[in-house]
Amino acid sequence: MALSVGPPVIIPFMLFGGFFLNTASVPSYFEWFSYLSWFRYGNEALLINQWAEVDTIQCTRSNTTCPRSGRTVLQTYNFKVDDFWIDIICLFSLIAAFRLLAFLALLSKTRRSK
Repeated sequence: MALSVGPPVIIPFMLFGGFFLNTASVPSYFEWFSYLSWFRYGNEALLINQWAEVDTIQCTRSNTTCPRSGRTVLQTYNFKVDDFWIDIICLFSLIAAFRLLAFLALLSKTRRSK
């Protein structure tokens, strides 16, 4: 049953986490959902870690547009370098919160079966 329920639950987290949709493009009525997505915080922290210190990017082709620096890449995705540690804290908070919810769900199942 978990295999059939998993993808419909995970896909919205991926969608609103910034993989398929820019975080600035999320409609205001779904913005709260993006704050529950661990993909959002993980993706943002990873991109900040990768691109924050890159000062210049060499373009290999002249007919394509490419960002000139890592800061430009982060601005394209609407990420801020200052949010790195907030992302890390939010990831650990989500880990703790989801584990607590899972524990409470299992606890309620054991109390009902007695």
